[in-house]
Amino acid sequence: MTKFKRITMLAIALTTTSMTAGCLRNGVASVADPAATAALVFEARTNSRDLFMETTTMPTTGGATYAGYATGMIKDMALDSTGGPQQIGRHFVGDASFDVSFSSNDASFSGDITNILAKDDVDQRDVYTTYFSGSQQDIEDMISGFDPTTGSIRIANGALAPTATSPNAVASDVSGSFTHNGDTLEFGGRGRGFFFGADGEGLNVNAETNDGLTITENGATRVGDFGATTVDSSM
Repeated sequence: MTKFKRITMLAIALTTTSMTAGCLRNGVASVADPAATAALVFEARTNSRDLFMETTTMPTTGGATYAGYATGMIKDMALDSTGGPQQIGRHFVGDASFDVSFSSNDASFSGDITNILAKDDVDQRDVYTTYFSGSQQDIEDMISGFDPTTGSIRIANGALAPTATSPNAVASDVSGSFTHNGDTLEFGGRGRGFFFGADGEGLNVNAETNDGLTITENGATRVGDFGATTVDSSM
């Protein structure tokens, strides 16, 4: 396997926070804590931006654990009262970790979104602007008002699914649920995404209810999406 670039994910930030729950599969402790989550988002954002600029040649052997973060929105309806896209809903952010294996002309992966923090009545324009351009402190300040949850989202049976425009595209199965403020949010259906980076050392996994994902809130159908950005975290 082509030797992956070493990308150290938030090692200092996470080892100095309280280790009360969960861990990434590479052994770096991770908790559903705003400071730890903000560090995770900021470092993954920085590393993935560099990788997005590179032309990808996929490995043909080997494997690695990929770690990063996931964010998502859950909304009652797709359109607001003006007929425009609904911007307000329940927002969540958490850890994402995937075990990835490569073979000739293929790749497989599975993993979980865990340590989820969530908040109701969030304007997605505000949170995604902060994730995209805010400092680590900006991100921490924003999510410090988020609530802890219980549960996780499972990504399974991930594999390459090339398209005409993206030879490194992937598809996967989505399942699982988390509970927030007494509401149970359940996920199912299919996800998609792509590998990125010179050696495919980045993996994006995303899903939308208008393209294969299902979301229910206490059994009622909801609309929404989520996206996970991860990079190879092997040492």
